[in-house]
Amino acid sequence: MKSYPRMPRHPIVTTALAGAALLSLSGCEREPTPKMSVADASLASPTSTAQADTGTALGTGSLANPPVEALTRDNPSAAGLPTATSPQATSTTAGTLNGAEQRFISQVGAQSLFEIQVSELAAEKARDPALRSYAALVAADHKGAAEELRRLAAGHGVSLPETLLPQDQKTLSALRNASGTAFDKQYLQTVGVNEHEKTIATFEKASADAQNPAVKDYVQSTLPTLKSHLDAARKLQTKG
Repeated sequence: MKSYPRMPRHPIVTTALAGAALLSLSGCEREPTPKMSVADASLASPTSTAQADTGTALGTGSLANPPVEALTRDNPSAAGLPTATSPQATSTTAGTLNGAEQRFISQVGAQSLFEIQVSELAAEKARDPALRSYAALVAADHKGAAEELRRLAAGHGVSLPETLLPQDQKTLSALRNASGTAFDKQYLQTVGVNEHEKTIATFEKASADAQNPAVKDYVQSTLPTLKSHLDAARKLQTKG
């Protein structure tokens, strides 16, 4: 065989061929890079990673499944617990009184209405200055007690009378027609003594029989004032 003389390769050609061979080999060995999904991208983001680390460090569990403590604090209903507006959390106070307690509230409401109106009349019309002062004190004290009674009645669904009973209206009319010493004696005996004795008896019975804590508290806080009114009326009678 006839041999031909080897032609020397140009350096630029040699370098180009070597580079092509390396690229070919590297392309065969490299695996295709998988596409990243949106969900994977969110997990790989620095923000979600920091949140996950924070939740783990604080002991609050995973972000997708918050602990029961978080549910009960921020949204109690989500954990099946009663909320502030649910019947289990705020027991309705209406209807929790028995019949005797409801009658007590209504009766005291009528008595207070009468004593306030008659005592306001006596504070202006009584001849004796000491009796006028006494009547003004009785009216003021009964107004305060009546306000507490109104809140108690409203909280338990009990309606209070808004007008005087027929016999009380008759007594008030008689006092309006009286004057001078006759008025003083009639008011002092009718309201200062008789009415307070009747009211105190009503309160003492409720103190012994009442079961509702709110009713018992009202009785115990009001009864001493009623007794002081009765004692003062008797002293005024003795003075006269």
